[in-house]
Amino acid sequence: MLFPTLLLIIGVVVVTMLIVKKVNLKWYEWLLGIIGWFLAYVAAQNYSASILEVDPRAAGYLLLFLGVPAMIFLGLAWFLSSRRLQA
Repeated sequence: MLFPTLLLIIGVVVVTMLIVKKVNLKWYEWLLGIIGWFLAYVAAQNYSASILEVDPRAAGYLLLFLGVPAMIFLGLAWFLSSRRLQA
């Protein structure tokens, strides 16, 4: 249960840093990032809960079905924002 909490704290710190540094992100970059962080949080929470229930097969499937889309959303948000900010 520690990993989902750490993931949530990291998300809050990242958003706070973006606001303090006044990074101008488009609405769709915020949306992709929020969806990605939410999916990553849910994936981590479900993975740790399934491991605690001694069901590693379900944990692997949950990580696959929720973790991969989370990484895709977060990667897309990072790519779009970094490409636009460099130009």
